[in-house]
Amino acid sequence: MPAQSKYLTTGGQRAVKIITGILGGYLLSASFHLLMASFPAIRDVVIILSSFSFFIIWAGLLLLAFLAKNAWNALFLYLVLSLVFGGAFWYLKSAL
Repeated sequence: MPAQSKYLTTGGQRAVKIITGILGGYLLSASFHLLMASFPAIRDVVIILSSFSFFIIWAGLLLLAFLAKNAWNALFLYLVLSLVFGGAFWYLKSAL
């Protein structure tokens, strides 16, 4: 039984979801780990566990990008969160 056309996305939406999932998920995961590593009390733990948690978070964000109804909203959300985490990292780095 073929899929109903109302559940299928267009080619452009699919490409944006792939880019958002791979690159946006990587950027968001990296900025989150940078933010966590900016705290001196947990820096060593974050550095040790980041190899595992980075992949788990990236894989989850990759899946979440494909679950979004609109790919542009997912891309916008990933970029905004990356900028927030990056800005918080920059602020904490200069403050500490």
